[in-house]
Amino acid sequence: MQIVISPNWPPYLEQIWHRYQTAVQPVPDPDRRCFRSVLGTVVSGRPIINNVTVGGTNGKGAVAAMLETTLLREGISTGLFVSPHLWSVTERFRINGDDVGQNELDKASIYVDTIVQQTCAADPNLSWPTFFETLVLIAWVLFSEMGVQVAIWEAGIGGGKDSISLISATVCALVSVSLDHTRFLGNSVSEIAAEKARLAPSGVPMVLGLLDSEADEAATTELRRRNCPVIRPVFDIETAGSPSSDGQRFRCGNTTFKLPLLGAHQAGNISVVRSLYQTLQSGIELPEFDFLHLSHTRWPGRTEWISGRPSFFIDVAHNPDAFVKIGAIVASLAPFQSIIVLFGASLGRDHPRCDHLARTLGAEIRFVEGFYRAAPTTTWITGETDGAVCYVTPSEAVYHLQSSPSDQEKLVVVVGSAFLAGAIRHVLRGSAETDK
Repeated sequence: MQIVISPNWPPYLEQIWHRYQTAVQPVPDPDRRCFRSVLGTVVSGRPIINNVTVGGTNGKGAVAAMLETTLLREGISTGLFVSPHLWSVTERFRINGDDVGQNELDKASIYVDTIVQQTCAADPNLSWPTFFETLVLIAWVLFSEMGVQVAIWEAGIGGGKDSISLISATVCALVSVSLDHTRFLGNSVSEIAAEKARLAPSGVPMVLGLLDSEADEAATTELRRRNCPVIRPVFDIETAGSPSSDGQRFRCGNTTFKLPLLGAHQAGNISVVRSLYQTLQSGIELPEFDFLHLSHTRWPGRTEWISGRPSFFIDVAHNPDAFVKIGAIVASLAPFQSIIVLFGASLGRDHPRCDHLARTLGAEIRFVEGFYRAAPTTTWITGETDGAVCYVTPSEAVYHLQSSPSDQEKLVVVVGSAFLAGAIRHVLRGSAETDK
């Protein structure tokens, strides 16, 4: 099977990646001693004054991207670390709104890797940092060298087990909580909420998004135990009409504005962004929050509509809560259209099935494999979906859908994995360029 892998890996970073896949197998270290040591070394020589860490089951990336945009429009230099990327690893590091260049990324990779090797050589009892932790260290070097005023860090799984929690933050956010990563975070919403609240270092304020009562109580209890001030946004933003393929309109007071990201649930995310911005005002000279800046938000592969024959709606939804939100958006955008749900999931992830999303939309499920770190599609086939179409690669899926007259009039909803979203977007962009 041909795996679709982005070629845009800087050479030295690719060497580090392959080393982690073959020679280096980090022994789990709950104390993350090597990462702590290297982080301390990097931070001491390259400080960043304002750090914002953003966690949550869903919406954390959107909040991070919106905060980045708002600060940039006010003249504040920013660094943004996100995980995972869609297509190119350079997407994980944005400086002032632009992906970092390959040369800059490789230089930072060499610097960090040198310190890591020296640290591990000096103490053979240390476990190597994980690849994710290595990327965090690289991001710190990149952001500090550019002298960013605010660095925004999207957490991975979030919580105290996430290395982002070791960053000395000015303010943190917990955007949402639902069942996800149960093997690591807990088996109930309350357990997951308490764990995700531990993203905030002791004493650092945390903004809480629209959580249900069980999650809110658990997160608040944990934050108070850690002497972390709880910041509750004012949720006074409402939708101003139905979503369209180019965005969603919202209203707050007398101000109406458009956000490129779709879905009524973005109103809660915007409220979190405003609270983070207002908290930063205590240390940075900033004007009042301006909702109009949000129209410039760039967050590809999330509630993204790509017109064509067929049209594609692409998102990285991978848990029941996200599937519910996506279902509502799609039903509003294309209520009478025949729909195909195209699903794929990465190897080792405990993604829930998306059958209920397909049933809600009256859609046909099809599967795709062959994207980066893909799981065999047969993993996701049950009695209900036996006989479903299974594409070997994203390229095959797009070609078949675009060349089939019966499929050209349908809407294709892509969900499951960020890497699948990235691969489909890459193929579609290539098709568009070829058509030109």
